[in-house]
Amino acid sequence: MDPFKNKLQAKIKELGLSHDQIYNADELGLFWKLLPDRTYVSSQEKNTPGRKREKQRVTFLACTNAIGMHKVKLFVIGKAKNPRSFKNFDSPVDYNFSDSSWMTATISKHWFHHSFVPQVKKSVLVISNFYMCVFYYSISGNF
Repeated sequence: MDPFKNKLQAKIKELGLSHDQIYNADELGLFWKLLPDRTYVSSQEKNTPGRKREKQRVTFLACTNAIGMHKVKLFVIGKAKNPRSFKNFDSPVDYNFSDSSWMTATISKHWFHHSFVPQVKKSVLVISNFYMCVFYYSISGNF
C-alpha cells in the first residue's frame, strides 16, 4: 500500500476522526478566453495575423469532505483587486487576487485561516495539486 495512505490512515485513527472530518482541496486554472487549439476550419482561416494567444486566467480552489456532504465555499483567484462584477453584489464565492491569478503561499494561508477554518471543525485537510508552503497548525478554538 502507498506510504502516504498508510500514514494518513494512521493519523485519522490516532485522532479518532470520521470520514466527514476528512477534507480534500484541489486547485484548478481556467483560461476563460482561450480559443480551442483544434478546429474544423481550414488552416488559412484559423491563422489570424496579429492575434496573440489569450492568457486571461482565473484559479479555483474547491474543497469538500470525504463523504461530499459539506462543501467549503468556492475560492476564486483573479487579477483584479476589486472586480467590477462584484460591485453591489453579494458574491457566492470567496475571492482574492494576484498579479498572475495564481495561488501563492500568502493567498493559500489566507484561504486556510479565513475560509477553511471558520467553516470546518476538527479535521484533516489533504491538499491536491496545490502550491502551498507546507505548514501545520493545531487550531483549538474551532473544535
